[in-house]
Amino acid sequence: MRISMGENPYQFCHSDKFFTYNSHLKAHMQLHMRERPYTCSQCHQSFNLKSHVKTHMRIHTGEDRYKCSLCNNAFTQKSNSKFQVRTHTGEKPYPCSQCEKALSWIFLFIAY
Repeated sequence: MRISMGENPYQFCHSDKFFTYNSHLKAHMQLHMRERPYTCSQCHQSFNLKSHVKTHMRIHTGEDRYKCSLCNNAFTQKSNSKFQVRTHTGEKPYPCSQCEKALSWIFLFIAY
């Protein structure tokens, strides 16, 4: 209901960010506080979101949920299968702001 009404009653105290659900606010706060309460039982790597641990566990179980429809390569994450399809199609939707080059995938740099 909140999404339909556009309500965002939960505000992060250190910025102008508002969230629809309290759980989203808590997850955002964990990023800033560098809290990583969820740990992999296999390698003890820690994460700020439970869903990230679940995705990470696919590395250990060997589960490949996402397959490339063109070559049957399989991947643990959906984004990686999208990037693989682009190697077949030649699509490069991410232009560089500094030069003429474009990439089929994007680098995300997060500064802490």
